[in-house]
Amino acid sequence: MEYVPAEYSGSVRKTLLHYPVGSESMFTGRIRFIFAGFIFKIALDISYATFLTNAFEDHFLTPFPVNFDIIQYAESFIWLLIILATVPFSSRSAGGLAFFSALVFLYIPVATIFGMDDERSRYTLFLSTLAIMSAYLVDALNFGRRVKIPIPLRGERTLLALSLLFVALFLLNAAVSGALFSMNFNIDNVYEFRSELGAKINVGLFAYTNLWAQKVFTPLIFAIGLRRKSFWLICFALAMHAIYFGVTQHRSHLFSPILVFAAFILYRSNFSYAKGFAVFSVALCSATVVILVFKLDALGALIIRRALFVGASAAYSWVEYFSENAKVFFADNLLAPFVSNQYTGVNLPRFMGDFMRADREINFNSGLVGSGFAQLGAFGVILYGGILGMIIRVNRRLIESGVPPYIHAAILFFPFRIAWADADIFSALLSHGLIVGTFAIWLFGTSKYQSA
Repeated sequence: MEYVPAEYSGSVRKTLLHYPVGSESMFTGRIRFIFAGFIFKIALDISYATFLTNAFEDHFLTPFPVNFDIIQYAESFIWLLIILATVPFSSRSAGGLAFFSALVFLYIPVATIFGMDDERSRYTLFLSTLAIMSAYLVDALNFGRRVKIPIPLRGERTLLALSLLFVALFLLNAAVSGALFSMNFNIDNVYEFRSELGAKINVGLFAYTNLWAQKVFTPLIFAIGLRRKSFWLICFALAMHAIYFGVTQHRSHLFSPILVFAAFILYRSNFSYAKGFAVFSVALCSATVVILVFKLDALGALIIRRALFVGASAAYSWVEYFSENAKVFFADNLLAPFVSNQYTGVNLPRFMGDFMRADREINFNSGLVGSGFAQLGAFGVILYGGILGMIIRVNRRLIESGVPPYIHAAILFFPFRIAWADADIFSALLSHGLIVGTFAIWLFGTSKYQSA
C-alpha cells in the first residue's frame, strides 16, 4: 500500500501523519480514533471502580479511592477530547506511536483518576495536556533548515550483531557479579531482591549498557526474529527477557515480548490506533472480569495497577508535593555543582519515596509531567515535552526515509512509555534507550538508499 507524504501549510503540516491512499477519509479516521479513545477510558473507569479501588483504596503509595461527581466525570472526557482531536493516529508515523503510548499509559489514566475522585486537582490533568501538546507542536511545526540524514542501506545484519554484543555484555556482567546465580522468579518477592541484585550488576558503565540490552537490543532481536521467522532468535530473545526479570526484578520484562509481538501482528495490516484502543479495551475488560471472578489480586496489581495507573498516580503525587514546596532547578543532578538548595545532590525518586513512606527504602519515580514540574514548574513540563517532541520528530523523518514503522514500534514503544509515565526525561533519553533506540532505528536503515 502506498502512503501520501505529509503536506505543509505555512509552518504546520496539514495532515500531521502519513495516511493511506484510498482508505477512509481523514475526518472519518479521526472520529473513529476519538470514539475508540473514549471506549478505552470507559474500560479504565470500569477497572478502577470494580477492582482498583477495592484492592488499593488506601495503598500507601498509590491510593485509588472513589469520590464520584458526575460533573467532574463528564469534564474528564472533555479534556480527553482535546488530545484525541489533535494528535496523530496513524501507525505509519512516529507521532502515532509516541502519542498512543502517552494516551494509554499516562493521559487517559490521569483522566480516569480525575473523573473517579473529585478530590483530585485538575492541575495535573492540565499539565499532562501541556506536555503532550508541547511534544506535538515541536514535531508538527516546520522550523529551520531541513537537514538531510543519510540512511544506511540494509543495516539489519550489523544491528543484529551489535544487539547480540550488548546482550553478551549483560550476561557476562551478571555471571561475574553473581547476580545470574541469585535470580528470583517469585513475583511477590521482587522488592526484596531488586535493590540487592541491582547493586551487583548496575556498576559504572554497566548501569547503562544493561538497560540498553534490556530495553532496546533484546526487543530488537525478538522483532528481527519475528520478521525473519527465525525460531532461534525468537527463543533466545524470550529466554533473555525471562533472565532479565529474574536478575533485575522488574516485571516490565514480562510485558515487553507481548508488545513486540503485538506490533508485529498489527503493523503487517492496515492498522490504526483506533483499533489499538479497541483491542486494549476488550483485553482490559476481560482481564478485569477474570481477576474479579477468580480473585486474582496479584495479577490485577501487575496488569492493571502497575501497567496502567501507577505512573498517573505518581504524577498526581509529584505535582501535589512540588506545588506546595520549592522547585528543584536541576540541583539534584545536572546543576548540582552550581545550584545549592535542599535538593542538591539528592536522588529525587528516593526523596519522594521517603516522603510517601519513610519506613521503606523505595524509589517513587514519575514520568516527564511530575519530574518536569518538580524542576521548573509548568515551564519544566513544556521543556520536557519539547525535548521528547524532538525525538519524535527525528524518528518521523527516519520512517519517512524508509525505515519500517514496525521496527520503530518494536524498539521505542517501551522507552516512550517510560518517558511519559516512569522516568525523568534525561534518564529516559540516556538510560532507558530513547537515544540509543533512535540510533538503532537509523542503523537498521532501509532496503533502498534515501536521504531524509
